[in-house]
Amino acid sequence: MKMDITERKYRLIQKCIEISTVEEIERAEYFFKHEIEANDFWDDLPEQVKKLIEKSKEQSRQDVVISHETVMDKARKKIENNQ
Repeated sequence: MKMDITERKYRLIQKCIEISTVEEIERAEYFFKHEIEANDFWDDLPEQVKKLIEKSKEQSRQDVVISHETVMDKARKKIENNQ
C-alpha cells in the first residue's frame, strides 16, 4: 500500500526527532539547505552568463547550432595541431 504524503511527512518528522548527534543534525541541515530549499541556481549566475545562456537558447530555437560531434572533431584537430 502506498503511503500518502501526510504519513510520509510524519515519518520524516519522526526521523528528525530521533536524531541524536551533532553530525546527524548537520547532515540533515545540509540536505535541507542544498537539496530541498535550493532555489533555482539561475538567480546566482552573473548577468553575463545569463545573457550567454539566453543567446544559446535562442540560437537553438532558430536551429543555429553545431552538433556535439562537430565540436569534438574540431577540438581534436586543434589539439593534434598544437602537439
